[in-house]
Amino acid sequence: DLGCGTGYSGAPLERAGHAWVGLDLSESMLRAARAPGKRRDVLCADLGAPLWLRRRVFDGAVSISAVQWLCHATANGHDPAKRVRTFFR
Repeated sequence: DLGCGTGYSGAPLERAGHAWVGLDLSESMLRAARAPGKRRDVLCADLGAPLWLRRRVFDGAVSISAVQWLCHATANGHDPAKRVRTFFR
């Protein structure tokens, strides 16, 4: 789940028996997403920067209201066009 926040959108995946990995830039949101007994791993990552994930490891990806934030400069030095290209690479 790209931009997983508190993990709310991953609940349907868990109910369907899937384990999932969530990425989010906000550590405070990730703290809320971490829960004992849940079939998830959540990691802090900037979706507009190169990700360290290996190719062909995941079966799919979802993103609920996160990718559009790449189109906005949210910090000094952010180039929205470059961040979007990096994400889709």
